[in-house]
Amino acid sequence: MFCQLDQVGQVLDIANAVRDALQEEFSETLNLYEYSRKAGSVAFGLLLLHDYDVFYKRGFININDKQCEHYWVEVFFDGEALILSAFVREESAPKKADFVLLPEDEAVSLYGLTGGRDVEWQQGDCEESVWRAVLNMLHIDKPLPEILDEIANLQ
Repeated sequence: MFCQLDQVGQVLDIANAVRDALQEEFSETLNLYEYSRKAGSVAFGLLLLHDYDVFYKRGFININDKQCEHYWVEVFFDGEALILSAFVREESAPKKADFVLLPEDEAVSLYGLTGGRDVEWQQGDCEESVWRAVLNMLHIDKPLPEILDEIANLQ
């Protein structure tokens, strides 16, 4: 039986694979905005494929009292919104980003998330090399073009 705890584990497995693939591919060359866009795109797509109730969001995060553009994924469990996102304390340090899964009110309180609006998933938001690395880490053997087409059709 697949329970909510299993679902949380699956969400975190996807998030960790995305983080590892991005850090391997880009190291320190991305700013937080680019990192969050790429990470959010892949995480959203894979969660959508796994039939989660998810939304891809764009808004702002507060870093050192500065509002910075940011992407995140809103995942619903039993009607409660949880935020899955890469969070850091410094805008220029995405290499130190870690994905967290927090209730929405905690994410707002701790990281100052604001202005979240739904954005449409775009296949080109993240490079195929990152997608392939994530799929390999998660042992998903389906061809990438097929996966990307499925995600596009599920929106």
